Amino acid sequence: MISPKCLAVLTAGRQDYGILRGIMLGMQESRQIDLLVWAGGMHLQERFGRTIANVLADGLPVTEELNFVSEPPDAAADAARAVSAIVAAIRRNRPDALLLGGDRPEMLAAAMAATIERVPIAHLHGGEESEGAIDNALRHAITKLSHLHLVSHERHAQRVRQMGEPPETVVVVGAPGLDNRFRADLPDRAALAASLGISLNDPVVIVTMHPTTLGFSDPAAETEAVAAAMARVPATYVPNRTRTRAGSGSANSGSVGPPNAQTLPWSTRLGSCVIGDS
Repeated sequence: MISPKCLAVLTAGRQDYGILRGIMLGMQESRQIDLLVWAGGMHLQERFGRTIANVLADGLPVTEELNFVSEPPDAAADAARAVSAIVAAIRRNRPDALLLGGDRPEMLAAAMAATIERVPIAHLHGGEESEGAIDNALRHAITKLSHLHLVSHERHAQRVRQMGEPPETVVVVGAPGLDNRFRADLPDRAALAASLGISLNDPVVIVTMHPTTLGFSDPAAETEAVAAAMARVPATYVPNRTRTRAGSGSANSGSVGPPNAQTLPWSTRLGSCVIGDS
């Protein structure tokens, strides 16, 4: 009988947990995988709702809590702390591989840590493009440090191959976050309306506003422009507070509303549309 592989998955907040949740639940059920859940970053911050509680509520055993986000957040210093914290976690657990998603500084820090410790990396959502954001450079850097590329579309697969990655390591798997559309545990319309304190009359539009992280745009002006556009179109707008983002100045500088752990998964099923950048 083949021994199960030990696979670590890093989740650092709401921004990646919605993508990784279904994958981790599936891994937990597999006899071929010993799952290590490493939760850190904004998951451990009170002002972001201490969302590690959501991870635990889903029945996922958190084997490492990695606290590397400062108050107020400092992207460079936090990334440096993340490298140290993740190297230490690797040395304690010695996983066979590390699964990372996306394009954030802590994910690049994790990729650097794994590379230094010679742990293979599987990367979700490589090859994508985010105009006006530092995300591109971070994402592509993670791609070059990774060994297995799990991309969401053939167009993104082509981009990863163009970056010189072996074609046999690039696999189109779709966007795992879309699995949230089929979750049975999300609140219905009435329960979510009660939680948010608003009436969810159609059309319902989910709003997420992040300031651009390249150039010299004014986050307040960007937010005002979105708000002005919303004022011209009658709808029920559900704002979703943004995460911290490297290069955007103070955290949530582009935020237009309160955080809600159920808002984004719910929007894939009951929302009419989503506006914003992620």
